[in-house]
Amino acid sequence: MKAIGFTEHLPIDNPHSLYEFQAAVPKPHPHDLLVNVAASSVNPVDTYIRKGGRGKLKSPKIIGYDACGIVVKQAQRSPYLNPGTESFAPTQSCVLEAIANTSWSMSELSVTPHKHYQMLKRPQCP
Repeated sequence: MKAIGFTEHLPIDNPHSLYEFQAAVPKPHPHDLLVNVAASSVNPVDTYIRKGGRGKLKSPKIIGYDACGIVVKQAQRSPYLNPGTESFAPTQSCVLEAIANTSWSMSELSVTPHKHYQMLKRPQCP
């Protein structure tokens, strides 16, 4: 899948500070959603991660905390976020679990615990 990331902590005006590359498709755990990312923002946390280090990384680091998109694979423990559901995950809910299995949002597909995602459109009652 396509992803955006960095391997060096370069100034943002450097054309190589962020770049597109191919990354492995993330594998969701039973409590995770696999989401086809439609939009991702640059959060202030992303800027700190990108510029807060030294040296060259062994592999590219994908950034991105905020995302919205379409659920591709439902979490086994999520009764309401079915495939095809438009959803979003705000930063404040993902920060603490971002180090675990959560993948970053500046990629085509992202994995996040289902409890952090919200539906963009509520189901209509008959």
